[in-house]
Amino acid sequence: MSDLDQKIKEYYSEQRLSGDELTSIKQRARFKPKGNLAIAKFTVAASIVLLLSSILFLQPELKKNKVVTAYAMEVVKNHMKQSPVEVISSSSETLNQSLSKLNFDITYGERLKAYGTLVGGRYCHIDDLIAAQLKIVDDSENSYTCYQFKQQHSIKFDKSRQIEGALVDLWTEGDIVFAIAKTE
Repeated sequence: MSDLDQKIKEYYSEQRLSGDELTSIKQRARFKPKGNLAIAKFTVAASIVLLLSSILFLQPELKKNKVVTAYAMEVVKNHMKQSPVEVISSSSETLNQSLSKLNFDITYGERLKAYGTLVGGRYCHIDDLIAAQLKIVDDSENSYTCYQFKQQHSIKFDKSRQIEGALVDLWTEGDIVFAIAKTE
């Protein structure tokens, strides 16, 4: 230890607080300004409001994801069965006439045509709803299964899900849900 360090140590070891100074310091240490309590209460209240707002804001999205996942799982289950078509036709008009129990018209629009050629269809059920199960084949002979059904929810979505080795694209057009599955 250097001479300077030794002198500093000796100086500070000789310093003492008077009784009044010590009492004053102790009183200040115990003093809790009321403003801190108000700030803490405000912070807790704001946190609770933010949490509840987040839950209310996210709940519709959580419901949408739950519905989409349930549809996708049902679609994959039916797709894996590879049930044969009951009506062989590349015409949605012919399918609509033959599958007349449906409570909607089958459509084969541009989005579906991008997957391939319509081969035929049959009845199916998704979430206990009557559905059309359509078979689409592309130029490489890959087979897609398309489901169309009238949805019971007013949820609009355009999502994809990977489930059990199958890719499922789901979307809505009006009140009709479209789901197309392909085994990868």
